This record gives sequence, C-alpha cells and structure tokens, in this order.
Amino acid sequence: MATYEIQAVSFDIPGAALATGLSETTLRDAVRKGDLAAHYSGTKPVIEREELRAFILALPSERPRR
Repeated sequence: MATYEIQAVSFDIPGAALATGLSETTLRDAVRKGDLAAHYSGTKPVIEREELRAFILALPSERPRR
C-alpha cells in the first residue's frame, strides 16, 4: 500500500497559528494591518504557505531591548 505525505498549500488562521507558534490574534492583526496577505473563501481568510513563511522571515531577528 502506498503512503502519501500531503503538505498544505495554505492555512486558515488557527492552522497558521499552529504552524508558526504565533497567536491567532497576532496573525489576524497582521492581516488587518496588511503585513500578512490573505485570500478569502467567503469570509474565511486563507494564508498561502509562502506568504506565511515570508511574514516570519520578515520579523526582527533580534529581541527588542527594554
């Protein structure tokens, strides 16, 4: 029997949160501000894998100073 590994091409907000470790609120805010592009299936935002990766890579690589 053949087995297949399927990689998601896109994520809903809860899936994107699981995939990145960021909160759903953080991701929704990023979509709202235009920092993270989403496509919509009806009213449901869907984020492409590549867009999500680009968003993560654009985050600062150093911890902010207090």
